Amino acid sequence: MKELQYLFVYIWIAIPSTIQIGVNILYGMGYHYSIPSTLELILRACVPISIVIPWLARTFLLLLIVIISLYRIFVFIKTIRKSLPQEYFGVACIFSKIGFYSFLTFLFLLIATILLTSSGGSSGVPAALSLIPAIICTPISFFIIEFKTFKKAWKMKNIKS
Repeated sequence: MKELQYLFVYIWIAIPSTIQIGVNILYGMGYHYSIPSTLELILRACVPISIVIPWLARTFLLLLIVIISLYRIFVFIKTIRKSLPQEYFGVACIFSKIGFYSFLTFLFLLIATILLTSSGGSSGVPAALSLIPAIICTPISFFIIEFKTFKKAWKMKNIKS
């Protein structure tokens, strides 16, 4: 189950980031509309001042995130789930579990909402509200894993030199 949660983190990040790259390219071509990306939401949450990032820089940051995510998914599939990286365990694992189970709850509530709506039932608000922990915790897990990975690589580089 931890393997599925690990894979979920990168799929959850890669898909919206890829869509946002397309939106940024359209923005650069003159179509001025925007969908807030995960990166922008995290930046707005971390930095209280509204930062204006040029669309080209934003596109390259998102491209970097997509490349990292696709690389992790490729390595995960290539190793046939033999082991998870050490960077995943700890706080990142807890955040990914919260996000993963929140997403499963969303799917369950969405199916229940669809069934109830066909018989005159409820709206989709409870299902959408159950996604809030996934929206918050999954990107945090992604950034914790990547920070630990780069920190480990930096230490290895300094040890060798």
